[in-house]
Amino acid sequence: SFMNTSATITLNSISFSNPRAIVDFEDDGTFETCAADVCSNVSLSGTTATFNVTHFTSFSTQDVLSCGNITTSGLHTLSQNLTSIGTCINVTVSNVIIDGAGYFIVGSGSGAGILSIGRTNVTIANLTIMNYTTGIYFSNTDASRVLDVNLSRNSGGLLLDVGSDNNIITRLIANNNTNNGVRLSTSFDNLFINAN
Repeated sequence: SFMNTSATITLNSISFSNPRAIVDFEDDGTFETCAADVCSNVSLSGTTATFNVTHFTSFSTQDVLSCGNITTSGLHTLSQNLTSIGTCINVTVSNVIIDGAGYFIVGSGSGAGILSIGRTNVTIANLTIMNYTTGIYFSNTDASRVLDVNLSRNSGGLLLDVGSDNNIITRLIANNNTNNGVRLSTSFDNLFINAN
């Protein structure tokens, strides 16, 4: 039909700087990365993202996560392994979901894999963090979650520091860290479920 032809999609008011096209093939609200043979020429000009598609269905964009500051709330998904000298990801806003999608964040022995200071509702899921001073460092970060994360070969795996309260840690593996797997310092009412 005339609706199932190629088109250029334009999305306005994009709040992130590294967009990736995503698609909902079943129109059921479940989006996935749009392959290059379906979505191509993704570009960003100011706050407007454009890309070409081979047919029509539901399309959107999401931020492609790389090392640096997260400055927008919402979902941030790794699409590859990340490496850094010093801290890789610094969460500077609340209401953030970091989906590692099974990838690795690997450091050079200093900094934090993921750092969050003074934030609320930060979720870190589905990734492995290794070779940092601290794999995940929360300071005064509340009502947050760590889910299906492996922290290994760091000096310290997970640090819940100074007022990091009411967090839920589920299916955490913190092994082969030099000093400690998990450390709580002046942090209260944190729940650990199936943490090793």
